[in-house]
Amino acid sequence: MKLCDRCRVAGCLLNYGGKACKNARKQNCPYVVFTNADRAREMNDEELAKFMLSNDGAAYCKNNDRDSTCYLKGRDGMTACELCALDWLREEAEETARRLKLLETMMERLRKDGTTMQYDVTLKVLPERQVASVRGVIPAYDQEQRLWNTLMQETAGMRLVPGDPCYTLAVFHDGEFKEGEVDVEVQKSVRGGYRDTEHVKFKAEPPVEIASATYTGGYDRINEANQAVANWVRDNGYDFAGLSFCIYHVSPYDTENPEEYVTEVCYPVRKK
Repeated sequence: MKLCDRCRVAGCLLNYGGKACKNARKQNCPYVVFTNADRAREMNDEELAKFMLSNDGAAYCKNNDRDSTCYLKGRDGMTACELCALDWLREEAEETARRLKLLETMMERLRKDGTTMQYDVTLKVLPERQVASVRGVIPAYDQEQRLWNTLMQETAGMRLVPGDPCYTLAVFHDGEFKEGEVDVEVQKSVRGGYRDTEHVKFKAEPPVEIASATYTGGYDRINEANQAVANWVRDNGYDFAGLSFCIYHVSPYDTENPEEYVTEVCYPVRKK
């Protein structure tokens, strides 16, 4: 059944499925929506063929990684793929178009490497340093303060002398993004010799060549900065040579305003 067959707007000469059509339906019969099935019915053979072979045509798939085993199950005599397609056909076309447009925008941004334009990526050597270190598995990245609390509590009476310069940083030992149970090590540069405590280890870190980008603002931008540095490494003839880490030049310890945080995203590298 076509959209017009369900609509009560009399004598309509509006563009089928367009903005005016939508406004008229909203006022007179708001329960009638323009679905993906309606959208498909209006296509000619050539348009439908192109659509079916495009990324838009696969928009109904709820399995984000279509190369992997689908986690959905069939029912009522229909396969999982058939059920996903049926749900998609019944979905309002405008919402699908919005999501597809958002996806296209994101892909275009990646193709144009837009993130690297926002960050100044530099190559430098982080010097050898002595550090106080605490490493542990925490529920999520935003729980990193737990490790810093341990470091501060167990060294409170040791009168640590800060390094010069004093780097406070976090090393991410998983080597990739994880949703939870993340392996993180926090380090603070110090001078002098100290005995290990239950959780705090003192050690020397060798010099390392890094590609890095420094930005001011909240930690919600850290993924963009990571992507910018990673893209620079791949595009400039370097290989990754170790675990990524972040240096906190201005952190929550220094200010309560996230817009004043200064973070340096770092990747150890070597020339190909």
